[in-house]
Amino acid sequence: NSEGLVTNKNILRYLNRLSDLLFVLACFEEKDTEQRKQIQRKLLRAKWRDLIFKRFAILIWLMK
Repeated sequence: NSEGLVTNKNILRYLNRLSDLLFVLACFEEKDTEQRKQIQRKLLRAKWRDLIFKRFAILIWLMK
């Protein structure tokens, strides 16, 4: 990016997210079974929290 070789910024965003995902998956593979279960529970709670927030934000936007 600093050399101007990438013209589409979305490619950089995609590669950044992909590298984040690969890092998390690598860390996940290093954990034992109980730690994996704890991580899965935390991720599930975070997904529900995000879903609830998004729906709440949409409702507020619709009420304007």
